[in-house]
Amino acid sequence: MACCNAETKVFILSFFKLVQDVKANFILWDPAKREVVMTQRHQDLFSRIRRPKDCSVFNQTVLICTVPQQDPAVIREIEEQGLELRITAYRPSDNKMSKTRYVHRNFIVFAKEEG
Repeated sequence: MACCNAETKVFILSFFKLVQDVKANFILWDPAKREVVMTQRHQDLFSRIRRPKDCSVFNQTVLICTVPQQDPAVIREIEEQGLELRITAYRPSDNKMSKTRYVHRNFIVFAKEEG
């Protein structure tokens, strides 16, 4: 699982102009029901996910953030429940979330060469 190997720089491209207060955020996604999962039962699991940080908007169309290395036990528990960890754009000023969401565990992390 690439998301458990290292901190990752993520670039999210937008077809629409982004305002400066847009942030990246995670959601728990149920692929069977095709919906966001936010029940009380999943709240503890969701609270253990390390959130994106250092979010910024570049050229009004690219959201850039750093995603901390995730705990493999948390990712495994998400998968065991048949859920997916997805990253999306979120605007805190009006509580709006993008309908475009990307599965986080599939991000590729390239190791830096030593020496």
